[in-house]
Amino acid sequence: GLGVSSPGLDYVVVFMLSGLAFFLLSRWAGKCNILGGWMLRVIATPKGVASLSQFQIFLWTAVIGAGVVWVMMRSGYLIEIPIATLGVLGISGFSLVGAKLQAGADGTPQRVNPPGAVSNLRVVGTPTSNTVVLSWEPPSGTPQPFSYTIQKRLNSGGLWETVKSEVGGPPFAVIDLAAATSYDFQVFAMSAGGAGPASVPVTQPTAVAPAVGAGGAGAPSQVTGSQATAVDSGSIRLNWANPAPMPDSYLVQFRKRDTLAWATRSTNAIGETLIDRLDPDTVYEFQVFAVAGGIHSSPSTLRSEKTSRRVPQWADLVISGGDNLQVDLARLQMLVFTSIAAVFTALMVINTGEIPDIPIGELALVGVSNGVYLASKKAGP
Repeated sequence: GLGVSSPGLDYVVVFMLSGLAFFLLSRWAGKCNILGGWMLRVIATPKGVASLSQFQIFLWTAVIGAGVVWVMMRSGYLIEIPIATLGVLGISGFSLVGAKLQAGADGTPQRVNPPGAVSNLRVVGTPTSNTVVLSWEPPSGTPQPFSYTIQKRLNSGGLWETVKSEVGGPPFAVIDLAAATSYDFQVFAMSAGGAGPASVPVTQPTAVAPAVGAGGAGAPSQVTGSQATAVDSGSIRLNWANPAPMPDSYLVQFRKRDTLAWATRSTNAIGETLIDRLDPDTVYEFQVFAVAGGIHSSPSTLRSEKTSRRVPQWADLVISGGDNLQVDLARLQMLVFTSIAAVFTALMVINTGEIPDIPIGELALVGVSNGVYLASKKAGP
């Protein structure tokens, strides 16, 4: 054979080759503007979230790849990799592809059912003469909606009129209503599968107020001095100068740049508010209305601000996504079993000088944990 005879040289060569491969991967991730530490940026998605499936395939590739190089250098011969060892690489690759398909990351068209019905549609706060603020609970189950459509009609009957589509989520303020008039409102969710069923309508009359248009005589002064500042990857803080006399409340509208639909939030904050649950590395536009006596002012000057890029965290490996952040036991199980199996495989390579034939029980353990992980992703948080 042509194996390495100098003691320790095989370790040095494997270490150098592994380091070079990892250096190139890290540099490539840096070129893609992915933040994070030297390891996190390699296993992170473009959205800045550390991926458990990418971590797993990286771990197994490193253990088996480095092991194969080391064994071949020591023996000087090409070796045959056991079928079970190839199987664990196949499981890891299947898990990565499955996770990407669940996220639609490869662009493959998917058959997706429409979302369920929005529940608990209700009016929050005190309606004014021209504004009613709605809130609701998202549909249960999957798929989760990516937007909502709000409709209204006169309580006396008639056709439903779409107030706004592509609304990001509650609460939403329906403005420019007629004073002392009863309206019906309904909301339905939208996803890649289309529109879900409409919610149970809610009826609400507006308050009585002088017949004065927005921004006209008797309307509060326009909000001035508005500023938008990114707080982190998911929130932006708005500040403004309070007009005189002090209004009763404010309406804040925001949207992604180059989109038409505004999301609306009502706030009693004095001079500032925090808009959260935004997408990272995205430019948003904002405008603020003052509300007094049921009348809203003309909008403030339009402001734009970009949320920061998200920095991947090690906690991403075991934390579920979405708004309900918590430890995901399926992720934790997959991480623990995969790590234990990989460590013992590496120790067996070092102790025996051969690529081990991974026991069928260990292979099944890794496969089951991967299956549970993919099933939990499909079921949603």
